[in-house]
Amino acid sequence: MKKQREYANRYEENILSVLAKLLVVFLLLVIAISCRSTDKHIPLSADLAIAQADIYKLVAEKELFLKYKGNLENIYQKVRDRYSAGEVEFFIVFGMYFASVEGLASQDKYLAVNIKTSKLFNDSKTPFDKRTAQIFFEYIKPLLKIIAGEKEMLADPLIAGVALGIRWQVNRLLFGTYKGEVQEQIQFIVLKDTLNRALGGKLTDQQLLDSSSIFLWDEVRKNQKIVIKLE
Repeated sequence: MKKQREYANRYEENILSVLAKLLVVFLLLVIAISCRSTDKHIPLSADLAIAQADIYKLVAEKELFLKYKGNLENIYQKVRDRYSAGEVEFFIVFGMYFASVEGLASQDKYLAVNIKTSKLFNDSKTPFDKRTAQIFFEYIKPLLKIIAGEKEMLADPLIAGVALGIRWQVNRLLFGTYKGEVQEQIQFIVLKDTLNRALGGKLTDQQLLDSSSIFLWDEVRKNQKIVIKLE
């Protein structure tokens, strides 16, 4: 009888263990299905996308952040309203911040906005000139309009302009025959007076591009100044 009870107890424990494992599997399936039924890209919160006060080392930049924190949050929300998190995401921590721009002789302060997109180009089908022009119309121009909407902030004489960074992916040949995805990124730097003239209809899109500084970064070219020509 004792052995039978021990056998029964072990049998019961095995059954409970199997049921527990099945329950875990069931819960994981429910979570997976739930994730697939909603947007799988969870947006980065404003606090993580916008550089917070303790990130700044220079007093002048920290003061700009404290003064215009609300404006940065407005920009964050308007970008979220226009683009899904799966299409456009901010860089973590340095998605938005105030700083001087590396590569420029001036130490003037710019509002830096950095995003990465889900855009994937095929290098053989969309040459570099065409994809940068497409990036301009799909991302740079709309984002500049959103940023320029914060008129009080851009009117501040301590802010020289906007430095907008955009990253995307390109499928291209690597090492001769291997095809893989690489990242390209441009930084579009525009003085606020130029931006206001362009948005006010006093400059064409091409004139806006020609009056701005544009730098390219990819696996080969690092911080190379370029020109974007529209068709």
